Amino acid sequence: MNYNISLDNDISVVDFLEAKGFRRMWITEESYALVKLENNVIRRVGDHRISDTIVNHVKKYGKKEELKKFAKSIILNRRYYIELLSYLNTKPIKDSKKKSYFFFSNCVVEITSKQIRKLAYKDIEGNVFKEQILNSRFSLTNKKSDFETFIENVSGSLENKLSLETMIGYLLHNYKAANNCPAIILTDLKKHKNQANGGTGKTLILDAISKLVDVAKIDGKVKRDRFKFSKVEDTTKIIYFDDVTPEFSFTDLFPAVTGDLEVEKKYKDAFDIPSQTSPKIVISSNYPVKSDGGSSDARRRVEFKLTDYYSLSRKPIDEFGKEFFNEWNDDEWNAFFNYMIRCQQAYFKHGLIAPRISTDDKIVSQTSADFLKLCDKLIKVGRNDKSILFGRFKEAIPELSKKQFKKWLDVYSNYKGLSYEHKYSGGKNLLIIHK
Repeated sequence: MNYNISLDNDISVVDFLEAKGFRRMWITEESYALVKLENNVIRRVGDHRISDTIVNHVKKYGKKEELKKFAKSIILNRRYYIELLSYLNTKPIKDSKKKSYFFFSNCVVEITSKQIRKLAYKDIEGNVFKEQILNSRFSLTNKKSDFETFIENVSGSLENKLSLETMIGYLLHNYKAANNCPAIILTDLKKHKNQANGGTGKTLILDAISKLVDVAKIDGKVKRDRFKFSKVEDTTKIIYFDDVTPEFSFTDLFPAVTGDLEVEKKYKDAFDIPSQTSPKIVISSNYPVKSDGGSSDARRRVEFKLTDYYSLSRKPIDEFGKEFFNEWNDDEWNAFFNYMIRCQQAYFKHGLIAPRISTDDKIVSQTSADFLKLCDKLIKVGRNDKSILFGRFKEAIPELSKKQFKKWLDVYSNYKGLSYEHKYSGGKNLLIIHK
């Protein structure tokens, strides 16, 4: 490309710069940035790139006596030329319901249920921002990643492994269905006791996902806080509540799971992220994650229980001999990316597969282990006096309210398949269990 640039002709300079890919791009309603579009990749650049580009061109194609004149004039007037540049009409590539993309330094990877394709950036139909591109090369391989072995170990069965893979794929997919975008809850497969059982690998799964999408990690031990979403940015794809306590209530997150997300940062105006583009929610806990129960809860959550294959005394580094991510070579990173992309494809093929959870696990996840134990002991076929029952339950679960007690009785009765009714008779509130 050999342009004859004339400083006496503004159009000549602007045409040259635009041919080199320079444009203006709106970043707010009142301000723009200088960008350069090359092979469908958009990157923000400093003003000096204007003078550098023209001076280098003159050095290569112009006359030496023109160089000094060009350099001085361009440096003095580069803001003027920037103001004459056209605005870029961006066409960002986005995931759709049945297709997703990942961007590597050497290619774009397109995933559907039927194929995984590598594309050159110059051949894609749309734009990619430089910040979206991972600083890794990608090639297709069948090499098994250590991370896949880890997923097998924490799953406990091939059936559960596929379930967890579809959850990973669901979280990697930058698309939200209007009426089906549940939170993912990671807990431990253990006896129903109110005790911690950490080190099973829950956080490692989110660390892996964060290598491909932007994850905002929130300390699950923090009490209710109006600024709890302050780490969320417009690029955030997942909000991860890490290691929530037994007091945490999933009910508090209902609006964030299915509605618009209000983000409030200290000393800044709050803003809303519409539900169709708001981040997906992930929760991890060493305890059952409780809520008020009911059908509204069930459709807002999918829970996976990790086996105790790993623990505080048996860590992945003890098995694999190296620290995940920090001590991987290029081949292991490539095998990891291939596996994560196959998880994305598994989600497209099968949808989000909820693992099989026992009836007792489902009850505990929406009530508590103590509540289940007392129900099994105290609730009988026939007439159950709820006032007497509530007194017994209140002794074991002091924080239990009467409203919550009724909801939890419904959860227990429904999951146990009982025919029941709440009835006021003879001056008593009754739970009647029919044969």
